[in-house]
Amino acid sequence: MSEQTALKKLAAKVARAEIVKRKPIDIELIETLISSQIVVTAEGDIVAADETGSPRVGKGPNFTVSVSELLDEVQASRPSLFTAAVTKKDAPVSSGKNPFIKGPDYSITNQMILYRTDPAKADHMASEAGICFKDIK
Repeated sequence: MSEQTALKKLAAKVARAEIVKRKPIDIELIETLISSQIVVTAEGDIVAADETGSPRVGKGPNFTVSVSELLDEVQASRPSLFTAAVTKKDAPVSSGKNPFIKGPDYSITNQMILYRTDPAKADHMASEAGICFKDIK
């Protein structure tokens, strides 16, 4: 494998890690959107590129635009490609807590928020508590 190919694969992995952090609806779609806009500089930095393939001028190290900043732009211009941000107040459930099981984590409010934001997860968690939404609907 050539050094250039290895660098492109590394850049793709770095971009994917940044994309995943933002909870996109379709990871591959975002990868396709930005793949042609990412380059590896001579210094080894993975940065955003302009139409000619040159690093974009920005505020980052060496005055370049980072992959994170590029994704900020994509997320701001196309918010429908990402899951809606849930405010801390409305956060459905932290991992491991089930609002459907009677006990300290039981919360009808969190059940409804979870059902509206992630119906599949709500169905799964409710079934863990012995509740079947299909019987209720």
